[in-house]
Formats: sequence, C-alpha cells, structure tokens
Amino acid sequence: MKGRKVVVALADMHSGHKLGLCSPETILDPDLDPHSPTLGKTQRYLWDCLMEDLCEIRKYAGKDPTYLFYDGDWHHGLKHFEQLMSNNPDDQIRIGVANMAPFFHWIRNLVAVRMVQGTPVHDPVGSMTSTGVSMLKELYPKIDIKMSLHGLMTLDGVGIDFTHFGPSVGGRRWLDGNIVRYNLRSMMLDDIVYGDIPPRVYLRAHRHVYRHEQIEIYGSPDLISDLFVLPSYCGLSLYAQNVITSTRLDTGILVLEIIDGEYRGYKIFKRTLDLREREVIS
Repeated sequence: MKGRKVVVALADMHSGHKLGLCSPETILDPDLDPHSPTLGKTQRYLWDCLMEDLCEIRKYAGKDPTYLFYDGDWHHGLKHFEQLMSNNPDDQIRIGVANMAPFFHWIRNLVAVRMVQGTPVHDPVGSMTSTGVSMLKELYPKIDIKMSLHGLMTLDGVGIDFTHFGPSVGGRRWLDGNIVRYNLRSMMLDDIVYGDIPPRVYLRAHRHVYRHEQIEIYGSPDLISDLFVLPSYCGLSLYAQNVITSTRLDTGILVLEIIDGEYRGYKIFKRTLDLREREVIS
C-alpha cells in the first residue's frame, strides 16, 4: 500500500512589488539597518488570505507526505519598476524567501519543494530564483528543494507536468475555458504521437486567474488529464491592469490528493475580490 500523498501548488507572488505578497516578518538590510517593511492594504489582505489557506491545508494534509510546487514568478524583477517596494534585487529575494517560510513551518510532513523559474520579464536569467532556492536549502536542509524551468514528476505513478507559462483563459466570458481545453488536448496528443502516456495533471500559471479543465481521449487505453491554471498571490499592478481585462482578482492555492498510486481529486482554496471602486450617489 502506497498510502496518501498531498500536492500543494501556488504561483505568482511577485515578491518585491507593492501589491505582491509580503510576509510581515521579512527582515530587510539585515547587516546595516535590519527592519521589516510596512505592508500596504493589498499586502495585508493577501497575507491574511495565505494564513487562512495554510490553516486549511494543514488540516487537509495532516501528517501525510506533502509536495509543494511553486509555479513561477516568485519575484517581480526590475523591468516594470513602477510600484516596486525597493530597487534592490536582494530585497526581493529576501521577501520571497520569507513568503515561503510558513509552508516549511506549518506543513507537518513537507517532503519536497519544486521552485519553478518564471517569465524572463520577472527573472531574466533565473538568478533571483536560483539565489532564493540556495537560501531555502540553507534554511531547510532536510527538505528536497530544487529549481526547475519545466518539470515532469512521477509521484507514485501519477505524472505531474509543471511549468510557469499557461494558456489564456479566454477574452470573452462565453469563450471562457476554450483555449485551456485546446491547449490541454494538444499537449496530450503531443505526448501520444511520441509514444508517451500524457501526465495525469498539468500545472500552469502566469494568467493570475484560476481555471480547471479536463480532457478524455478515447482509445486503448482511454486517457484522462487535468489542466489547472493557478490563481495568483498578488494584486494587479498598473501594468497588469492594462493587460488583464478582468475586474476580479483570484487568489488561492490548489491541493491534489494521490492515494495508493492514483490521482483521486483536488481542492481549491480560493476567493475572488472585485477590484472596482464602488460608489453610490443618491
């Protein structure tokens, strides 16, 4: 009996941005002037959301072996410099490491962590992710921590394909999910034509919204895969507001359950915030 294993997946903290996730316990400039950053309204909201999600995940995972996938854009980078908390890249790395600390402290049986490099805009050559991973390894030497650009893990026989850049969720509500489904079917067929069994689960991010689609391809054998586009853990920057047309912000964490070598399902801990500035005039 292989027992139960839990997979936790999240993405897009954009550490270092004024609307990105930021632990109130972050210590900046530890050598000369140690201090914690002042959190803005959005950052306080995001941190409260994370604490709520981690409480639920701790209960859900129990003492079972747990695997954490962080699916990219850990830091915000310097290209879009407006609204940065600091122009020092070291500060972003420290914030990112502090943001990950609760996962190591709260999850009872954390076995492995995979940190995915994000888009070149936010980490051009992966150096910030690499440095952050090195710091995590020093802090938590008993945990299997690795950096990846595009990984394929087989966990108790269950394939999990993970990388950062995910498909668009659609530009119109009535088209919602179409591109995600087409993308999933294409990835499955790509493996099939090369003689491989498609992974059972695909994890993607980048779009800052949550979507889930499942495709079944009939044959011998019938094949089923699920694609999850992960929500973010940051607000919408001035740049993002001009790119992302949604007026609502999804934040949250995905949890997968594997029992005796079979994928048994998922839970999504998320909430949606309307970003419009409402007013009533009478």
